[in-house]
Amino acid sequence: MAMLRLESGRNEAFRTLEDGVWWALVTFTTIGYGDKFPVTTGGRLVAALVIVFGVGMVGIVTGKIASVLVERKMKEGRGLSDALHLHRHCVVLGWKRDMHLLVQDILTVSPDLTPARLVLVNMADEILNQELRDCFRGAPRSTPARRYWTAGTRSTCGSRAATR
Repeated sequence: MAMLRLESGRNEAFRTLEDGVWWALVTFTTIGYGDKFPVTTGGRLVAALVIVFGVGMVGIVTGKIASVLVERKMKEGRGLSDALHLHRHCVVLGWKRDMHLLVQDILTVSPDLTPARLVLVNMADEILNQELRDCFRGAPRSTPARRYWTAGTRSTCGSRAATR
């Protein structure tokens, strides 16, 4: 509406309200066909605002979509996507130097506990958690504040995790 008032009579591209709405839509979505453009100073100022606002909105929307997709992919990679569906599982809180031995002992003394139902929650470094996951071929579960993982298969662990 503002563009129509500013450009009407001076710019043949803006004769109807439809022309103004079309220009606003094309400019706001950053398509910018170039079929309609302002020639007056006031029209160019309004265009600058629409362009900046449009680029900002497109950036916000695409950023949010990308954030959701990346977060979902990270959760899948660390096994969090199914963490809420666990039942009859064992949760071990904390970390100790010989965690691989503790995990092995838990799995040994609890024959009914499958490795997939063992969940560790700790604040240990991601490298240590990854080494422990590698020992038990587990899928990681993690959040920024905590590290969760589930053991995958029973196996013996090397000494790398014990040395840290």
